[in-house]
Amino acid sequence: MVRYAPPEGVEQIIDPFNGGRMISRSAAQERVFEATGEGFRETDFRAATKREIVVRMLRNLLGGVRTEDSVTDSLRYLDTILALAPDGVGDRLSRARFRMQSGNTAGAKEDFKWVLDNQPAGVDLERVAEIYRGL
Repeated sequence: MVRYAPPEGVEQIIDPFNGGRMISRSAAQERVFEATGEGFRETDFRAATKREIVVRMLRNLLGGVRTEDSVTDSLRYLDTILALAPDGVGDRLSRARFRMQSGNTAGAKEDFKWVLDNQPAGVDLERVAEIYRGL
């Protein structure tokens, strides 16, 4: 869902997955719940920064090139994403994997070390440490 809040006038919620139709806040809440099992919070509708928009676009592009033959393209997108948003844990782990596939062991170790140093929640740090030691 996308919220558009013009300087003057009423906010609009747009459903980009349904032809860009405008929908009510309650309909948006229902669709988000159906898709994710969770509702949205008011903070989910805060205005995105230009940087966040660019990172989101890069992630969308990255999602379109993930194949065996596109390691170089994937790394190019991930390098740019991490230059803009360096705290992206999932992006770090993805880049480490692609770096390993491309033979860049030093780069993969750098990303795994960042994860180990920052100890983000929800990451199997023992497994990351095991991979790190094996490189």
